[in-house]
Amino acid sequence: MRILLLSSSGIHGGGAAKSAYRLLKAITKSGADAKILVQNKFERNTLTFCPPTTFKRIPGLLRPHIERLCTKCLYPSVDRLFSSAFVPDNILKQVKSYNPDVINLHWVAGGFIMLESLLRFKKPIVWTLHDSWAFTGGCHLPYDCTAYVAGCGLCPALKSNFKHDLSWLNFMRKRRVYGKLNMTIVSPSGWLSACAKQSSLLHPFEIRTVPNCVDTDVFKPIEKYAARKILNLDQRKKIVLFGAMGSVADSNKGFSEFCEIMRKMHKENYQIVVFGSEAVSSVDGLNINFLGKLSDEYTLALLYSAADVFVSTSHSENFPNTILEAMACGTPCVAFSVGGIPDLITHKKDGYLAELRNTEDFAHGIEWVLSGTSELELSKHSRAKVRDRFSLSVIAEKYISVYRDALHITKRQAIAI
Repeated sequence: MRILLLSSSGIHGGGAAKSAYRLLKAITKSGADAKILVQNKFERNTLTFCPPTTFKRIPGLLRPHIERLCTKCLYPSVDRLFSSAFVPDNILKQVKSYNPDVINLHWVAGGFIMLESLLRFKKPIVWTLHDSWAFTGGCHLPYDCTAYVAGCGLCPALKSNFKHDLSWLNFMRKRRVYGKLNMTIVSPSGWLSACAKQSSLLHPFEIRTVPNCVDTDVFKPIEKYAARKILNLDQRKKIVLFGAMGSVADSNKGFSEFCEIMRKMHKENYQIVVFGSEAVSSVDGLNINFLGKLSDEYTLALLYSAADVFVSTSHSENFPNTILEAMACGTPCVAFSVGGIPDLITHKKDGYLAELRNTEDFAHGIEWVLSGTSELELSKHSRAKVRDRFSLSVIAEKYISVYRDALHITKRQAIAI
């Protein structure tokens, strides 16, 4: 069984890309024959491929900009990521060169695949959802909008007042394409699985919940004193860590709420550390140590181990790698109880779940974790949960089962015909 993973971005492209690469590592380590096809390759490894020459990669660099520009021209008020997957691609030749038995889609927006190209693969498809795009008319985070249940239109992401707008057209395109596909849907979280089952686009397909994985030999507890010494962090204070890709610029990550929470606390007792974003010139009332963007996993493991608590104030999350990584390092987490985060954190056993947008509850959660009476137990339970449920070998076994089932369904259909 040859498995081909498809991901718009390389390993440094964000959480979805990181999850795809970790899965690739997991299934190849288990003995599977697998590779990953990306839009533009920036990594040096034998398991990743894309158009072979710089000249042939130029379309891949241009397609995301073409798509964004067209959307902005039609809807100047659009203020978040919206993908239509309408730009023609040349992906079929690359897929055929590997000749996979099963194709595993990951985050494939950003001009990587034209929606109709899925029909040309003629292979069983496993689609791993990293956001809601597969079952919406174009938005990746619908927030409170549930139009995808029946059919999109009047799209709040586009700020549209027209029923038959671009979101409706995209929704109809997906309905036509999906109706001809042999597809299995995988979601990392129970929350996103439930959303997919509610959608009129995906509810006809088998939908399975399989979490993201993390390498517990890389992300593991490191002695706190040593980690802080290497990173030049304060040995005396409690370290509150906040971070994600675009941790400050992305409004969904809730940086403003994080600052509000920290102002409620005794700031002199804590050192605030933020990664994933360039430094902000000034934040009223707070002294924050900005570490910038970190892509090296060993440095991240050091940072998580140096912290006393990791916090996530995101408003919408599927299955955040940051929380998974922190817990693997034995660092308790505090987060809003939203999306797939409760699949990771068990309230007051290995972390604290605060009511969404309740900054008082969140501040209480941080203080509860750092009270000292439960910190060691939280750390132990965090590490044990990740090792037992989300390690590479555990998730590889689950995915291999998904791939085999998808292939067997195709064979049974062929015999029936």
